[in-house]
This record gives sequence, C-alpha cells and structure tokens, in this order.
Amino acid sequence: TISNTNLVGAWSLRKLKNSAVYANKVRRSNDNSAIDIGFSGVNYDTSSLSTHVGANSGFITAWYDQSGNGFTLSQGTSGNQPIIRSSGTNNVINSKVAIKGNTTNQASLGGSIGSISTTVLTITIVLSVPAFVTGNRRVVSVNQSGNTDYGLSSTFNINQHATNRIMVNQNTDLTTTLNANTPSVLTAIWNGSTLKIRINGTEVASASNTSTIIVNDIDFFGATYSYLECLISESVLFSRALNTTELQLLERNMGTYYGITVA
Repeated sequence: TISNTNLVGAWSLRKLKNSAVYANKVRRSNDNSAIDIGFSGVNYDTSSLSTHVGANSGFITAWYDQSGNGFTLSQGTSGNQPIIRSSGTNNVINSKVAIKGNTTNQASLGGSIGSISTTVLTITIVLSVPAFVTGNRRVVSVNQSGNTDYGLSSTFNINQHATNRIMVNQNTDLTTTLNANTPSVLTAIWNGSTLKIRINGTEVASASNTSTIIVNDIDFFGATYSYLECLISESVLFSRALNTTELQLLERNMGTYYGITVA
C-alpha cells in the first residue's frame, strides 16, 4: 500500500476514496446550468454527464480533491474553463473521460493547497499532450503565493517544451521525450538532492537539484499565457518523495485503469 503521509491532493475522474461523492462540477454551454457529477461504482458517471450536457459542451468549474484535504481546484471565468465534453462527445484517454485545456480560451484549473515549505515533492499525472506548437506550455504549475513566472526557484513546473519534449523546472531544467497524443503516466519526483522524471514506470531523466520552496497554489493546463491543450484524467501530489515500491504501485494502478502499459 501507499502511505498517505504528506498527501497534498488527489484529483481524478474515477473514485479514489470510498467516501468521495463527486468528481467535479460541470457547466453546460446552452444555459450555463452547472451540477456536480459523481461516480458509477469506481468510474466517472458518464450517464449523468450525458444527461446534463446532452449535445452541448460541458465545462469544468470545479475539480474536487479526493485526498480529504479539501483542496478544490476551480475556474470561475466561463471563457477560461477547460472542457470535458465537446458538442455531445466526451474527451477521453483510452475510453476514460478526460479534461481538456484550451489555448484559445486560456483554460486552467487552480486553487490553494495551503502553505507548504518543502525540499521534496512527488506529482504523478495521467495525461496526453498534443503536438508541440510554440513556446513553453504549462501542464501544471505548483507556485509560491500564486507566482506563475517561468524559471523561478519558487515554482515547480511541468511544461511542454519544444517538439515532443517535457521539461520539469524547479531551479534547474530537466527535459525528456514525451510523444504527442500518447496516453502516459508521468511522474516528477524531487527527493531533496535529485530531480527525476519517470514515464510509464521507467526513470528517463535526472539532474542534481537542491533547493527549498514554499508553495501555496497549483494550476493545471496553464498559467500566465502558457496554456496547453492537453488531456488530464488524474493527478496525485505528495509533499514527500515516494519510494520505489510506492511509485510502482501508484503508476501501475493508474496504468491498469487507464489502459496504459507501465513497467
């Protein structure tokens, strides 16, 4: 099992915790009515999503934290909300529902995760990134006091950077290949001395990195005009470095559910 020690947040479109009632809140495009969507067993309740949104489009106004810490991610501006259903068709990662960012509308979901001073961090994301277009596009940013500037030691960012490249940035730049439009389990782990990237259960890049950050906020899909039209179905964040056994359990569990081959 994976200890929930220093578990910061868990956002998913499947039920991760028995006590979880809702996954997110969805606004439909035709009349802006928004309702909470929950689960059917462990799966996202696609029937309720279909009934609510129909042939319209559905946008995410809130993504609920299943860790028990109550760190809901939200977007109050209608034009900036990421999308879960486009004109009657669900966004998916290997048939499982996913949330999609939007570069045109600068869509993002973010919120407070308290004030955490740390030299260690683990974040794992089930995602699929589009083909590279331009610039540094943000998958996720863990920020100090809402600071979303690229390259500062006070931010921990995962960006799409150049063709088929993913960059993890926290006081140093670490890059690896992540194929476009390919469902993947991506982990960035920082153990206080080394920053590492794992893709589908395999460590693919590492670099020396020692620093301390104080984080207050997390934003998925973009920040400060670095918006990315990627798909995300699940992410778990710890303010500690998971050990190898825990990483394997987490990544393989995600891979099994989302149909992704994980080592």
